[in-house]
Amino acid sequence: MNTEQIKEMALAQGVEEGKREATVSAISKTVKMLKRMNQSNEQILRELKQDYSDEFSDEELEEFLK
Repeated sequence: MNTEQIKEMALAQGVEEGKREATVSAISKTVKMLKRMNQSNEQILRELKQDYSDEFSDEELEEFLK
């Protein structure tokens, strides 16, 4: 593996980490908003699972409610 390939891999990994951080931020904001709208944790979790189950496990999504 040459230096250019290593740089490309590092860049791709950085982009993926950035996307995940942005998604985490969006989920946190969504949870706060839904709580202000008096949604129950069960309702919020149902919404999170519907939208983010392909990226996060159920346990990870439950952590956002804490």
